[in-house]
Amino acid sequence: MNISKAMFLNKLSPEIVSKDLYSILKGFEEVQRDNRKANYFDLFIIFAFYNYKSASEKFNRIRYNKYTSFKTNVERNPDIFSDINLRYSSGIEYCKNAILYGINKELFLLDENFNIYTVPTSNISINTSLKNIGKVFSTKTTNELYSYFEVNINDI
Repeated sequence: MNISKAMFLNKLSPEIVSKDLYSILKGFEEVQRDNRKANYFDLFIIFAFYNYKSASEKFNRIRYNKYTSFKTNVERNPDIFSDINLRYSSGIEYCKNAILYGINKELFLLDENFNIYTVPTSNISINTSLKNIGKVFSTKTTNELYSYFEVNINDI
């Protein structure tokens, strides 16, 4: 295995991805009073989205607005979700492993409705751009996200 492949796989380790998902869930929870709760299935789409470097970079300086956030930050930048079908399909196992790792390490809680929450006592530094992605994606339902990005929830 060469060094670049090892670095790539390290970036996708369950521990690192679960910490990223933790930041995303914090974004959902911050605006939860106005929007819906994060769902287990949301994380697969968001994983495919944030795993694309150009998408993450665009979310460094966004300002959340519950009415226009998704439209201004995703719909007006179609290049940031190019090839999302491929990234979605290839990322399912990484995302599943990260969620299971996070539940096992008590970073997340999953309820009977598949809503997923962070455990407040976790000492994880929050990544602001990932938290912003969580805020933006919280403005759409799970069905709207899967329809918008045209990916199949049954692949999970």
